[in-house]
Amino acid sequence: MTRVLIPTRNRPSSLLSVVRFLERFYPETRVIVADGSLEDFAKANKAAMESADRSLDIEYRRYPYDMPFFDRLLDVLNGLDDRNIIMGSDDDFPLMDALARAEAELDACPPAVTSMGAILAFSMWKPDDLHASLTVSRAIEGPNARWRCAMYGQWPFSSTYAVTRREHLIERYVRAREIFLTGFFDFGVGLHDAAAGGIAGVPEITFIATRNYNHSYLRPLGSLHFLRRSDDVMRLVNYCVEDLMAFDGMDRAEAEGHARTLFHRKITGIQIGSRSAFETTPYAMDPIIIAQRKSYEAILRVGTAERDKYVDRLTHVIRAMQDAAVSSDNRTDAARVESLDEQMRDGQRLAPEEAAITKEPANLTNPTSFLKHVDTEKVAWKSDWGERVHVLALGQSNLANHGAGPLRAAKGAALVKGETVPLADPVPGGSGTGASVWPIVAEKMAASPNVGELLLSLRAQGGTSIADWAPGGFCYEALEKELIEIADGPQPPTYIVWHQGEADNRKGTSAQEYEDRFAELHNLVSMHIPTGLWIVCRASLRMGSAAPEVIAAQEAIIERYDNVIAGPNTDVLTGPFRSDGTHFSEAGILAFADLLHDVIRNRIALTVQAGVLYKNILDLRVRQRAQRLKMEAQQRAQLKDAQKA
Repeated sequence: MTRVLIPTRNRPSSLLSVVRFLERFYPETRVIVADGSLEDFAKANKAAMESADRSLDIEYRRYPYDMPFFDRLLDVLNGLDDRNIIMGSDDDFPLMDALARAEAELDACPPAVTSMGAILAFSMWKPDDLHASLTVSRAIEGPNARWRCAMYGQWPFSSTYAVTRREHLIERYVRAREIFLTGFFDFGVGLHDAAAGGIAGVPEITFIATRNYNHSYLRPLGSLHFLRRSDDVMRLVNYCVEDLMAFDGMDRAEAEGHARTLFHRKITGIQIGSRSAFETTPYAMDPIIIAQRKSYEAILRVGTAERDKYVDRLTHVIRAMQDAAVSSDNRTDAARVESLDEQMRDGQRLAPEEAAITKEPANLTNPTSFLKHVDTEKVAWKSDWGERVHVLALGQSNLANHGAGPLRAAKGAALVKGETVPLADPVPGGSGTGASVWPIVAEKMAASPNVGELLLSLRAQGGTSIADWAPGGFCYEALEKELIEIADGPQPPTYIVWHQGEADNRKGTSAQEYEDRFAELHNLVSMHIPTGLWIVCRASLRMGSAAPEVIAAQEAIIERYDNVIAGPNTDVLTGPFRSDGTHFSEAGILAFADLLHDVIRNRIALTVQAGVLYKNILDLRVRQRAQRLKMEAQQRAQLKDAQKA
């Protein structure tokens, strides 16, 4: 079983409760305690570790109080040869069975550097008031570092308490030794994880975290602390730049542009950890997150199998929180400090016997009373698929308002300058004053089960070539200014529909030139919308003639990118489907709408099926991992017997 590394500081009661938790529920766990406490606290910690059940393999290491926190961790990690380590805490409770599953997923995903599930958090900020909330996690995977960092930056989460490659942890804490900034540490860690290889995810809860009203915590002192610590923020930005250069091969100027965008999003608070904001993102439909949320809901509901499975663990944790609240834990420390240096100075200023912090007793008569205090603003409850599908549509006239036939309106909305307006021809954001495909697509989506309502961001301009959508082109420059607004609107785009090529038929653009310029557009959009799935149409027909070079380029693009799928081939819509040999007639609009709707509908169905398949694969990996752990335990037992003999 993978070792758990628990750093501790002045919290003997909490540390002991974590050890007792592991003794009772996961007795074969291997633990290393890295203690940087003051002398009296350290004595209590050592005595507690010596009294621990022999079923636990505990290695207790005492460090000088003035030894910096990250130096402690590095001293432990550099002395081990383990491939993976579980990072823990003296007031958080690891669910080792779920973490074994996370490690199996990490082993199955060699590029990834860390793996985790959700975190169930209990917060007791008053003696008689306990809240429960859920922090979800997800897999951060992708073809390159810029893609993974952009995906993480869209909706970041803490990846600290997880199963992590030991070598990666060493690199993480070497960096942290140089710069630790509250409010940005988790963000910097997550970006580093994403750049270095990615984050694997499992659909389970892997940690129970606790916070109480009498413990000391590292927290920013004010919302503008990043201005006071601007030099530290810039050092973190520079680390991100170096990662993008090292892991992605980007030049410095491009890497700096990407890093600035990521930290701009962080500083301006674009990621809002509320239920309403989360529900509008594509992540709410992630199979892993849906499973995490369902597990959380079941745990907090009496009478479920999930509740019965965890009730003893939950009761232990809540009682441990009550004990910690009235213990000597952190009695020398300020309730809130902003830096590790300040934290250390507090302990040096106040000896334990001189501290005068009043410990108000907890008053939770029923350990499971938290059921009526669920923080619904920090957990998304709904797990229905397809409430709304946001499409960003890019291209030229046949994606805009240049079609023949009646102007239509339909259920759905268009996103214009951050505001939603009813969807009706001519659709804002597209050139032309005629009919478009979009109201018909919206009607079909609304009528299809599990698909949902259409939200459309249309950016299509008649007569534009691929060069106009590449750097230096007017469409590229306009889109570059608008993408942040589009990505951070009421809901990030789920799909990016690309339908363009008729102008390149006229210009005689080569396949290679088309591919190269599309790659630059793809990079721009992916930076802001990393989770969007591209639907690339085959489109080149002009005046009744197709362009083989353009079609070849579009087919190569579909094969080249992991996040691109084939859209409709509209070059087959000839004759009566065109009003002038180029633009769609009413029959052409209806046919294109059918084809486009089918692609979206089928993709959503495949996503649901993929979630089921993914769970089955994880189940298999967990069984394989369990068999391996059993064999290792048997081998250790045989070795002990041989040594006794």
